[in-house]
Amino acid sequence: MLDFGVRPLLDALSSEVRAEVMALSSRRTCADGQLIQQAGDIHSALFIIEQGAVRMCQSAPDGVEITIIILGAGQSFGDLTLLEDKPRAFDASAIGKTQLLELRRSAFDALWEKYPSFGKTMLSLSAQRLHITLSLLDDMRRLDLNERCAKLLLEMTTREGRPATQVDQATLSQVLGVSRVSIGRALGFLKAQGLINTGYGEVEVIDPQALNAWLTSRIGYGLEHLKNPQT
Repeated sequence: MLDFGVRPLLDALSSEVRAEVMALSSRRTCADGQLIQQAGDIHSALFIIEQGAVRMCQSAPDGVEITIIILGAGQSFGDLTLLEDKPRAFDASAIGKTQLLELRRSAFDALWEKYPSFGKTMLSLSAQRLHITLSLLDDMRRLDLNERCAKLLLEMTTREGRPATQVDQATLSQVLGVSRVSIGRALGFLKAQGLINTGYGEVEVIDPQALNAWLTSRIGYGLEHLKNPQT
């Protein structure tokens, strides 16, 4: 999942607050590919993914959709619209059958007032997204594409707890902001080093420890607390 490690909102809430969030939310079921929101929409609600996944995209001037992030179960989007009264920044569409919880502004504000921990959690998640954004910008300035690709694959593999991660070249190219040809070359380089294997819509990190060691040798640091994926 290309979520960059964003912590799921439902996991971050206490059982009491989580139960009230679910009680105050309406449920919405979306079919695969169904548009949930468009950039520029004024829609005062927080969406929480109960089942399925959501692709956040932005349209380039030539009409091509650029994937920004893919969110999974428990994660949320739309909080900045509520916090800053700004239009939606991205298009969002369902990946597979997806069930959403929709928390309207009135309920959102009531929870914020009733439970200080709810407000702290929302601000913490916003700060986490800001940290991820700044980290990605730093990577773009300092790392070459082979290193950026390796770092992203390693992060995805360790989070998912398995060596093979389901992602295609088109999505990788959009997320890293480069062409599919460039991503193909980067994957080919890592494969030639014996660090990954590629298949249809899937990339397998052969040995996360070896990839982490290679990344450390190139940029001076790797992923801390690296866990071996379970096979």
